[in-house]
Amino acid sequence: AEFTAEYALALPERLQTFLIGARPLASTWPAESLAASALASSWSAPSIHYALTLGAGLPPFVVSFDNALALSLTDRLFGGSGAKVDDAPAALPQSVVLSVEQIARAVAETLAPLFGASPAQVSTAAHPVLRRLGVFKRNEKALSLSFTVEQDGHDPWTLRLSAPEVALRAVLEQRASGAAPAPKAAPDPLATAMAAIPLPLTAVLAELAMPLERLAALKPGD
Repeated sequence: AEFTAEYALALPERLQTFLIGARPLASTWPAESLAASALASSWSAPSIHYALTLGAGLPPFVVSFDNALALSLTDRLFGGSGAKVDDAPAALPQSVVLSVEQIARAVAETLAPLFGASPAQVSTAAHPVLRRLGVFKRNEKALSLSFTVEQDGHDPWTLRLSAPEVALRAVLEQRASGAAPAPKAAPDPLATAMAAIPLPLTAVLAELAMPLERLAALKPGD
């Protein structure tokens, strides 16, 4: 509860960069623990999901939007009213996916400092099918966090975050105790690519300097 309340206080400043108008307000919903498969199945309407990577040693998050909300937020990003679309398409244009990714990145950049990470390190990846992002393992439990975002002159909307429950709770416990998450060595980006390249290897056991005249005079047994 303390973490979600702190996040709800920090989020409006980031969102106001994109959502023109009065400062938004964010309020929290109770966290919900459920199977990752149930979380994926709960998105029956066409939707877009963004995997959020905050840094080494931190759990990944997913922020999700149904397509109608994605279109509404895109309209807001370009100065429109953000009126809800009654019949959202099954697949979003790439321009909308990239536009809403700005909000997804803002969500990640708000999360990162709460875990001691730099906002500059965050990365995002999008897919219309939540399970295809690979954030949740089979039979893993997810923790779902929801926030209502309100802004004068616009309809409220819900921001939905989720993360692997065990990993998130472990980091939150470390955070509450004042301990920093154990750092993990960053993977070498060249390791996989270089491992696939064949490399000839020659071993030299010894080197001996000998005049050519003496070499020509050698006999069997010398």
